[in-house]
Amino acid sequence: MLVLIVILGAAVFSWSLTVRAPPPAPTTTFGRAFDAGGLPLALGTPIRTFIDGVDYSNRTSVYDNLGSFVVDTLGNYVTPPTLSIKEGGDAGDAIMYTSGDLAAAPAGAVFRETASWIDGGFLNQDLNLAATQPALLKIQDLALRPSDGGDQYVYLCNPTTNPVNAAGYYLQKDVPGSFNGPIWAITGTINPGGRLYIDLVGPSTLGNGGDALKLIWTNPGGPGAPNGGAAVIVDRVEFNATTAGTLFWEPGNTMMTDALAPGLGQDIHRDANCRDTNAGADFVLGLELGRPVAPVVAVSYPNGGERFTGGTPHSVRWNMTDADPDNVLRVNASYALNGVSYTQFASGLSSTDPSSVAWNVPVADTSLARVLVCARDRTDLLGCDASNADFTIDSTAPTVQSTDPANSAVGVPLDKVLRIVFSEAMQPVGTSGFSLNPSPGPLTFTWVDARTLDVRHSTLLVGCARYTMALANTFLDASLPGNALVPASSVFDTLCAPNVQVTGPVGGEVFSGGSSQSITWQMSDEQANPFLTTWVNLSVNSGGSFPTPIEGATAHMEGSVSIPWTANPVDTTTARVQVCVQDETGLVTCDASPSDFAIDSTPPRVVGTSPLNGANDVLPSDCVKITFSEAMDTATVAVTFTPAPATVSTTWSGGNTIATVCHTPFATSPINVRVAGTSEDASQPGNPMGADYTFSFLLDTAPVVAVTSPAAGLCWCGGTSHPITWTMDDAESGAGGLVVYINASTTGGPGVVAGPLTGATSFTWTPPGINDAAVEILVTVIDPRGLSTTARSGLFRIDSIAPTLLSADPSDGSSGVPLNKIIRLTFSEPMDHASTESAVRMSPTPAGGITLAWMGNVLEIRTNGLASSTTYTVSFVAGAHDACDPGNALSPLSRAFTTVANGAPQAAFSSPAAAETWTVGSTKTVRWTITDETPAGQLRVWLNYTTASGTVTLVDGVLGATSFDWTVPAGAAGQTVTFHLDVTDPQGQRGSATSAPVTVPAAQGGADLLPWIGLLVAIAAIVGILLILLAKRRKKKEPGEAAPTESSGSGRPPR
Repeated sequence: MLVLIVILGAAVFSWSLTVRAPPPAPTTTFGRAFDAGGLPLALGTPIRTFIDGVDYSNRTSVYDNLGSFVVDTLGNYVTPPTLSIKEGGDAGDAIMYTSGDLAAAPAGAVFRETASWIDGGFLNQDLNLAATQPALLKIQDLALRPSDGGDQYVYLCNPTTNPVNAAGYYLQKDVPGSFNGPIWAITGTINPGGRLYIDLVGPSTLGNGGDALKLIWTNPGGPGAPNGGAAVIVDRVEFNATTAGTLFWEPGNTMMTDALAPGLGQDIHRDANCRDTNAGADFVLGLELGRPVAPVVAVSYPNGGERFTGGTPHSVRWNMTDADPDNVLRVNASYALNGVSYTQFASGLSSTDPSSVAWNVPVADTSLARVLVCARDRTDLLGCDASNADFTIDSTAPTVQSTDPANSAVGVPLDKVLRIVFSEAMQPVGTSGFSLNPSPGPLTFTWVDARTLDVRHSTLLVGCARYTMALANTFLDASLPGNALVPASSVFDTLCAPNVQVTGPVGGEVFSGGSSQSITWQMSDEQANPFLTTWVNLSVNSGGSFPTPIEGATAHMEGSVSIPWTANPVDTTTARVQVCVQDETGLVTCDASPSDFAIDSTPPRVVGTSPLNGANDVLPSDCVKITFSEAMDTATVAVTFTPAPATVSTTWSGGNTIATVCHTPFATSPINVRVAGTSEDASQPGNPMGADYTFSFLLDTAPVVAVTSPAAGLCWCGGTSHPITWTMDDAESGAGGLVVYINASTTGGPGVVAGPLTGATSFTWTPPGINDAAVEILVTVIDPRGLSTTARSGLFRIDSIAPTLLSADPSDGSSGVPLNKIIRLTFSEPMDHASTESAVRMSPTPAGGITLAWMGNVLEIRTNGLASSTTYTVSFVAGAHDACDPGNALSPLSRAFTTVANGAPQAAFSSPAAAETWTVGSTKTVRWTITDETPAGQLRVWLNYTTASGTVTLVDGVLGATSFDWTVPAGAAGQTVTFHLDVTDPQGQRGSATSAPVTVPAAQGGADLLPWIGLLVAIAAIVGILLILLAKRRKKKEPGEAAPTESSGSGRPPR
């Protein structure tokens, strides 16, 4: 080990060799650990040892259910280079025993027992938790060089759930060689989650380049006190600068990791939850929090001038700002009724900004009310604000102070404006709670000021009547939401004047101008004189004015009165009559017809018909409507038709101005209609039309339509655009007024194509992606009256499938293909010849090119002969498509085949197959077989026979010959005959075969020699003639046309 250390030292410090002493032996403590009640601590409970607030234990724990433990407290190196770091205990250092860490939750607890560190010490010591434990406050924020140039400061935080009196704690720093450096006392209370500001005043400060600060609890001591009654360090922070750091001395610099030393205007701080893990990383470098400043609060409502109703809910609203977030501020709200003494109504509020709280306003009467809102931050600083000015609380109900007319007043004018004065300012609402009985009709309310209300009536009050004026509690004073009025009422009596009521006409009547009518009324008066002076006048503007006198001032006895009246010769629907009555006191009362009546002085007339005169689009069952200029006496109206329908029925509408005449269907047109001139209007007794009114019309006819595209037999590709066209017309409306619907009929059922189209004669349609050979287009046209006609196209086809090559002959990859092979390509459907022929390719191109021909769906490729042993590729490039419009494309494809290797034809005799004997004059069939790569029909055949007399040709170059019928000549008698076969193919290759010998017996005896000689001579003559003819014919014959003959000569094919 020593060698290893030396090597490492030499490797790192080539100029120095340092030998480090072995570490001191730890102090070992063992025993049992108990809680404050004497029960063993649970298995796994951590046991820790602290010296000067630093955990130097080996972090062991209880290892059985009896609370047994063994814990080591590490020792401090005392030889260089460790004098700048305290790694553990030194002799005599006080050891504090704890259950768990004094850092993160769950918080640890301190045992009562303590010990001193001994090098290699071995202590048997039971541990008992103290009943009294310190609250684990924490150092939260540390600023060494505040931006304001003032003292260093610290914030403490309280992560516990209870308030803590910080006076039981103090701050202390280590100094070189001692735990007991300067001390800073603490005062104040820290609430849960709160913080406390401490100004580090005094001659001693923390080193800016690095230092250590401890938070220490003052142990109250006494029996059972923790840590043997000694002070307990509950938190410690060590910090050091990254450059020119100064914390390199004992005991300030320990095994704890350092936080960064804050610079000017910076601090180091824990997170908002005051998290502690006993590591320098708990502290984060950032801008300094700053010295504590109380929250700033600004009340925005109520802020002066408001008027609240006592006992009603309202909101108090405010804004607030502070270094702490709004949600951690604690807010109290209070109110004062005299602007001085405040009563709290809400406390402990946690709000965001802006904030509000509900307030149930107290029942009181004051104009000096204010609210006060105070916010306290985590540093326990308080900021408050009150309403800027006084506001009012009103808890007293308003009352009616006076009325005009006063209660029990008499002789009140009929046009009197009523006035109510309230005890205080009122809201301009609640007038629905005012009533005047009996009702004079609609009322109008006007607020003269906040306390005075005027009430006007649209009609005069009734004379000589008692009225009761009442105000309900719907009236509210000017506070919010308002105190209800104390209900009040009063009575008054009006002046008495004559009474009059018009009883006829009363409205709704219709009088003929110039006709005799009557005007009637009832009148009475409280005066003794029974005669009253009356005036009767006419209004034609609904009573707006009565400028036309009917009867001047006339004395009539009170009671029921009737006067004759010749209806004025005017036209009006807003006529009224007025009767005014005056008694001896001079009081006048007038009354008029309560509603309008009409005077009609104009004869009625027909102002409209449906159908119109001259219409030519009327349906046979259409009802006829006749509109009159005014309401008619329906019993007097006569309408007739020529020709007359079987039945007619008339209904009236539009206030008897429209006659609807329905009928059985008309059979023919024109139709003539007559409205009799004796027809009268609805006035009394009625004005006649005078002259007849006539009009006529014609019946509608159905439109005509014909489909011009698609034509029968067409083929359209699915998914492509195609024009549907048609011609159409209508005798009445013309083509432009027709509505068109287009449908398609397929084997799958009908389908909508388009519609409605107005006036159109074409439509571009994209057929669906179907395959149907029986498609039909239906075009339906409908005229404006609903008559329709449907036309059908011829059957056509929709094809949505691309064509394919069903088969190829020769098939793809085949070999041994004859050289004269006709190539046949069979497609799945009819093809467009031009595009298909343009797309076909054959490689290599046969000598003489190719010729294309069609047989239905089959394309034939003919050549002048293929080359032997050659692979040909027939392909289709892009562009070929089927015979539909615009065409479904054939995918590019290719097929290959290989022609035969050209060998010599093979020939063999099948008859005679063996030696035979044939007699002269018998006819025998010579048979043979021929085979070759070329079809047998293209092979040219020569057949000869040979005897001792020579060779005779029987078949001379005949194509495909496989037999010959031979009659044995007499010249062959007594000889042996052999047949020889030569075969050539179109490429000139030749094959041969020789038959078995045939014996022809000689003739018996010599008696018959002369006949045979004669026969031979005859035969020779015939042969000569034939040879001459044959020579001539050979000059003209085509291949395959040579007739089989016998001739002398070689009988061989040309060499």
